[in-house]
Amino acid sequence: MESKKQPTLVYIFPPAPTTVRGESSHLNVSKDGTKIAYPSANNIIIRNLDDPTKVDIYTDHIADTTTASWAPSGFYIASGDVKGNLRVWDTTKTTHVSKKVWENLLPGKLKDISWSADSKLLAAVGEGNLVFGKPLNVDTGSGVGDITGHSGTLLSVAFKPERPYRLFTAGEDKTVNYYEGTPFKFKRSHNSVHNQFITVVRFNPKGDIAVSGSSDKKLVAYDGTTGDVITTISEKAHDGTISSIAFVDDDHFITSSMDKTLKMWSISEKIDLKLYAINDAPQLCDMQVGVAVFNSNLISLSLDGTLNIWKNFKDAELGARPDARFPGHNAGLAAVIYSETTDRLVSADVSGKILLWQGIDCVIPKGKGHEKKLQGIALSACGEMLYSIALDDRVRLVSLKNAEYVQEAEIKAPTCIAASKTRSSLIFVAVASRKVIYVLDELKIKSEIKIEYEPTALEVSHEDRLYVGAHDGTVHVIDIKAGTEIKKFLHYSGARVTALAFSKGKDSFLATGDSKGLVKLWAPADDDKLITDEWCYHSTTVSGLSFNSDNTLLLSTSHDNRAYVWNTQTLKKEHELIGIHKNGVTGGVFIKGKDIITAGGDNLLKHFVIPE
Repeated sequence: MESKKQPTLVYIFPPAPTTVRGESSHLNVSKDGTKIAYPSANNIIIRNLDDPTKVDIYTDHIADTTTASWAPSGFYIASGDVKGNLRVWDTTKTTHVSKKVWENLLPGKLKDISWSADSKLLAAVGEGNLVFGKPLNVDTGSGVGDITGHSGTLLSVAFKPERPYRLFTAGEDKTVNYYEGTPFKFKRSHNSVHNQFITVVRFNPKGDIAVSGSSDKKLVAYDGTTGDVITTISEKAHDGTISSIAFVDDDHFITSSMDKTLKMWSISEKIDLKLYAINDAPQLCDMQVGVAVFNSNLISLSLDGTLNIWKNFKDAELGARPDARFPGHNAGLAAVIYSETTDRLVSADVSGKILLWQGIDCVIPKGKGHEKKLQGIALSACGEMLYSIALDDRVRLVSLKNAEYVQEAEIKAPTCIAASKTRSSLIFVAVASRKVIYVLDELKIKSEIKIEYEPTALEVSHEDRLYVGAHDGTVHVIDIKAGTEIKKFLHYSGARVTALAFSKGKDSFLATGDSKGLVKLWAPADDDKLITDEWCYHSTTVSGLSFNSDNTLLLSTSHDNRAYVWNTQTLKKEHELIGIHKNGVTGGVFIKGKDIITAGGDNLLKHFVIPE
């Protein structure tokens, strides 16, 4: 018997770079200026700068990645993670074969990596005990000297781009050190030029000058051949921490800052020549944590993970806004949903960020969003509005057509949410800690339904009955108008009900999933009669359930990194998607017939097509 063709991956929605408030996220562009590499979850992302929607992924890191640096040759990338592991891998093929791996190079996270001009040496720095960085030979894997003379975490390292090779290092001990090599030996230290953490040090292209930036807002220039201080370029370059530096040419460089701006500087004139701003009313999320220059363009990174691009930035007017912005998820996905009415895909991550997708383009809704962990989302009956809940004790309403937050209400510690399928203004929010379900109309609490069990999932039938999954494996059916329980039935004893889904358009099917990976199908129109309990391929928590448009297929997703497609007519497993995400598949949805979108704890959304 010929095996069925499995769904084909056709697109990966680009995630955003990992960012941490108060920390720099140095951006690194390939020497030809065509691609950028950055960390996201436990992956390294490569994006095409000519078309930032194109993405490639390196997945061999197990721990969350922290930094990535392109070799000048363009053939390799060096990347580090929170466990101090360093990997050098091939960029010319999609298999990304590892050239060299150093496990636990440092005992803590790697912060920055810099290459020699011939791509044969590199230096990596970060968190350590007595040693906070190491210079290495990429071919042999052996050390080429020592990075000594520091007493705290190193935040930045810079390799002199021309022979004879030199190194500058800087970090939390407020010290800039200079090393001669190879092998590298300590030569000179500057512990009084800055009085706060030194976040970045970088050489100009010629290698005769290096510049350091700090939380003290100062910019200092050094002789690249002797390590001596040349001059202080500015005592107060920005109103906030200088997060990163990118050279334009031998005399000019760009700084990014936590004051939400970027500036272009001249070393020789010791003045800022241009200022670049994100928008008219910048928020906390607009802090600039990284910057890079490619060809005639400038790219920066905002704290919320948005990449900002200015084209022909040298000719830009003072205070110029970005020509393009590319938001994305830089936290694990929590939920995904699709509105046929607006043809918008909605994705939400655990940080509370919600993105609205139209094809492969996305926007962050205007207005104030969630500030803490997102708990759930639900689509209004008309399909034009999105409801969301989070641990910031807020229920928020988003207009999908206008891409903006339009209303909010307070609900303390919400657990799960569901929306009526007949009235767009009616929603239900459960609070497990208080064993109550709130009924809200136009985001105003109209009534409370007291329950005697811990709610773990909600769904509303097309007949306006509320189905409540419970911690003890039962499903309770509530008459919404009366606010009373009609009946209950057992999904599975000893497992939490974690997902509920009704078929599209009518109550032909109800699907339930639990914390042990079991999926069941029921017939609501036939007194919730069990149809099948044999869908038991998942090995852990079922995170999501979704029917396709004609209800012939059901998608189930799980934290076991798998998704299955079940046939509701034959009751057989139709397709399987194994190992499609790292850190679990946290949700999935059918769009436009048989297309599937899956969401993962790896910050990724993936688009699969089911073959005919």
